[in-house]
Amino acid sequence: MANGVDADAKFRAKLAISIVLLGIVGMFLISGFAVWLVGAKNRAEMMRLVFASILPLLGTWVGTVLAFYFARESLQAATDSTARLMGTPDPKTPARQVMIPKARIAARTVASGGDPKDVALDQLMELMAARKVHRIPVLDATGAVLFVVHDSMIHAYLAELPIPAPTAGAVAPDPLTGKTVADLLNVPDFKKLLEAIAIVGPAATIADARTAMTSVEGCNDVFITSNGQRTDPVEGWLTNTDLAGWV
Repeated sequence: MANGVDADAKFRAKLAISIVLLGIVGMFLISGFAVWLVGAKNRAEMMRLVFASILPLLGTWVGTVLAFYFARESLQAATDSTARLMGTPDPKTPARQVMIPKARIAARTVASGGDPKDVALDQLMELMAARKVHRIPVLDATGAVLFVVHDSMIHAYLAELPIPAPTAGAVAPDPLTGKTVADLLNVPDFKKLLEAIAIVGPAATIADARTAMTSVEGCNDVFITSNGQRTDPVEGWLTNTDLAGWV
């Protein structure tokens, strides 16, 4: 594709130069021949006539050729400028340039030797509320991602729980009390969503991230890791919301 573009540019450059040179030479030859044909008495008038006729024609000719020559470049420049002004993204942009870096990720990291299944759901909801987010990655002690818990997932889980009979004078208990990630993992549909994570390496582009996300059913989260493996430490995060505008 690049070779074709280069060849086209070279052809247009040669064509523009050739037409301009041939046009100038041709018009000067015609003008000189016209001046030579008239007698000495009318030569001055003929020169004025030739000058008045040829100069605008030459200007129009050269302008037309230059417009043809630069049309593509001007259109591309205008397109690029409009894209920058409108914020139209380029899918070839490195994912690292737009990812949420590790330092800014609101994550729940499990201590060494801890069981990620024991992470309490009410604590995750509190963390989401405090950080004003709607999803929390759960990382192991090495920084590798294990799950991503969405608040919508927790709400859907609560909606499926049986409603206890009210007790007179008693305060209704928090339905999340005692519930952990293990409870979500025990439900096949929620387990699938918890583990629906895509991974790309540090050299991945936005297009690579989108491809990785669509390759995992139900995936809404792409993580950039140090070597492109799920067991590697997370370096950044792209959500489906982050990737929505990249085409």
